[in-house]
Amino acid sequence: MAGAFDLIERGIVGLEVGPEGLGIAPRHRGIRIRSVPGRLGITVPLSPTAPPLPLYLPGGRAASVAPGRQRWFRMEVG
Repeated sequence: MAGAFDLIERGIVGLEVGPEGLGIAPRHRGIRIRSVPGRLGITVPLSPTAPPLPLYLPGGRAASVAPGRQRWFRMEVG
Protein backbone atom coordinates (compact mmCIF):
# COMPACT_ATOMS: atom_id res chain seq x y z
CA MET A 1 0.00 0.00 0.00
CA ALA A 2 3.02 2.29 0.31
CA GLY A 3 2.97 2.61 -3.48
CA ALA A 4 -0.53 4.05 -3.31
CA PHE A 5 0.65 6.76 -0.94
CA ASP A 6 3.54 7.52 -3.27
CA LEU A 7 1.00 7.86 -6.10
CA ILE A 8 -1.00 10.36 -4.05
CA GLU A 9 2.04 12.33 -2.86
CA ARG A 10 3.84 12.70 -6.18
CA GLY A 11 1.28 12.20 -8.91
CA ILE A 12 -1.66 14.09 -7.48
CA VAL A 13 -0.60 16.40 -4.69
CA GLY A 14 2.67 17.22 -6.44
CA LEU A 15 5.08 16.64 -3.57
CA GLU A 16 8.62 16.00 -4.74
CA VAL A 17 11.84 15.95 -2.72
CA GLY A 18 14.65 17.78 -4.46
CA PRO A 19 18.07 19.24 -3.61
CA GLU A 20 16.46 22.50 -2.47
CA GLY A 21 13.94 20.74 -0.20
CA LEU A 22 10.31 19.69 -0.55
CA GLY A 23 8.63 20.95 -3.72
CA ILE A 24 4.88 21.38 -3.90
CA ALA A 25 3.28 21.76 -7.32
CA PRO A 26 -0.38 20.69 -7.41
CA ARG A 27 -1.18 19.30 -10.83
CA HIS A 28 -4.94 19.11 -10.57
CA ARG A 29 -7.62 20.33 -8.19
CA GLY A 30 -10.76 18.49 -7.15
CA ILE A 31 -9.39 15.00 -7.78
CA ARG A 32 -11.29 12.22 -6.03
CA ILE A 33 -9.53 9.14 -4.77
CA ARG A 34 -11.45 6.06 -3.70
CA SER A 35 -9.84 2.99 -2.21
CA VAL A 36 -11.59 -0.32 -1.65
CA PRO A 37 -9.86 -3.64 -0.95
CA GLY A 38 -7.90 -4.52 -4.06
CA ARG A 39 -8.90 -1.47 -6.10
CA LEU A 40 -8.05 2.23 -6.35
CA GLY A 41 -10.34 4.67 -8.16
CA ILE A 42 -9.22 8.07 -9.45
CA THR A 43 -11.65 10.69 -10.79
CA VAL A 44 -10.31 13.83 -12.48
CA PRO A 45 -12.72 16.76 -12.86
CA LEU A 46 -13.52 18.10 -16.30
CA SER A 47 -11.19 20.87 -17.46
CA PRO A 48 -10.77 22.32 -20.94
CA THR A 49 -7.08 23.12 -20.35
CA ALA A 50 -5.72 20.47 -17.96
CA PRO A 51 -3.67 17.62 -19.42
CA PRO A 52 -4.33 13.99 -18.42
CA LEU A 53 -3.18 13.13 -14.91
CA PRO A 54 -0.15 10.80 -15.07
CA LEU A 55 -0.16 7.94 -12.57
CA TYR A 56 2.69 5.72 -11.44
CA LEU A 57 1.28 2.62 -9.83
CA PRO A 58 2.94 -0.11 -7.77
CA GLY A 59 4.80 -2.72 -9.77
CA GLY A 60 6.14 -0.17 -12.25
CA ARG A 61 2.77 0.33 -13.93
CA ALA A 62 2.08 3.69 -15.56
CA ALA A 63 -1.32 5.02 -16.59
CA SER A 64 -3.19 8.31 -16.96
CA VAL A 65 -6.68 9.64 -16.31
CA ALA A 66 -8.07 12.25 -18.68
CA PRO A 67 -10.02 15.24 -17.32
CA GLY A 68 -13.70 14.37 -16.91
CA ARG A 69 -12.94 10.65 -16.57
CA GLN A 70 -12.74 8.02 -13.84
CA ARG A 71 -10.52 4.95 -13.85
CA TRP A 72 -10.17 1.99 -11.50
CA PHE A 73 -6.96 0.08 -10.97
CA ARG A 74 -6.37 -3.30 -9.37
CA MET A 75 -4.08 -3.09 -6.35
CA GLU A 76 -2.36 -5.82 -4.40
CA VAL A 77 -4.08 -6.46 -1.07
CA GLY A 78 -1.93 -7.01 1.97
